[in-house]
Amino acid sequence: MGFMRPLFPVSKQEKIFHELSVFLDKVTKSVLEFSASLERFCKTGKTDVSVVDRLESEADESRRKLERMIFSDFVGEKENFIELIEKIDDVADNAEIASWDLDIPGFTIPGEVKKSFLELSAALREISEALKKSVGSLAFDVRKVLTHASEVKEKRDELRKKVHRLRHQIFRIREAKRVFLLSNLAYRIMKIADSAEEASDRASVFVAKVA
Repeated sequence: MGFMRPLFPVSKQEKIFHELSVFLDKVTKSVLEFSASLERFCKTGKTDVSVVDRLESEADESRRKLERMIFSDFVGEKENFIELIEKIDDVADNAEIASWDLDIPGFTIPGEVKKSFLELSAALREISEALKKSVGSLAFDVRKVLTHASEVKEKRDELRKKVHRLRHQIFRIREAKRVFLLSNLAYRIMKIADSAEEASDRASVFVAKVA
């Protein structure tokens, strides 16, 4: 199954889909690196978030390059594709913002909630990979865009349930500052998942409009 009408001139299509793949790779790596940073932080109390910052900046550069290509070569409705790209970029932005919480002086994750944060880390990896598969399928099979978008939604719903349970654990902690910081980190992790779902939803809407 392919598109009923071409998105790009044939001569430009391979180049544009290649840049979309590069962009998706940068966004996915930013989430995976945040996940790895969170796991290191849980285990050692230390981490380096500079790699997440670098990957987010690289994703921004790739996004801008892709947008220039779209405005130059896109055959259909440019706005829909640009909205999709911006939603994907939000995922990397939220991963970067969440990583900053790990760099707050004196902040630690207590033992009683470490397992729950590690579970969120694993769930984020699955969500980011599903999003990459969903949007990446635009290049060869739009049916898989919808299949993987459903997977993103399911995994995002599971993560939100984990966050809800974690918040109950957090509020048993008596130290107010730590409760605030832990709750904030959990919320930011949820925002990464939410933005991934929004991006996959936008990919599904895009397919419906152009296929």
